[in-house]
Amino acid sequence: MSNDRSRRSAVHVLHLVDRTTGQPLRLNGRRLTVFARNPVIAARELMHGRDPGRWAVHMAPADQPPA
Repeated sequence: MSNDRSRRSAVHVLHLVDRTTGQPLRLNGRRLTVFARNPVIAARELMHGRDPGRWAVHMAPADQPPA
């Protein structure tokens, strides 16, 4: 597998964050966490039906510590 392909297929971690509070979306007290190989598509699906003025998607490679 080439380096370019392995970079594209790396797993990413995504979180929905409330722009007004800076806090992640929580369900039953737990932060919503999505793992995806294509973070652009996953972010689009997370934002479907949500107000982009209120919500933001934060994403990072899964092998990096959270910010």
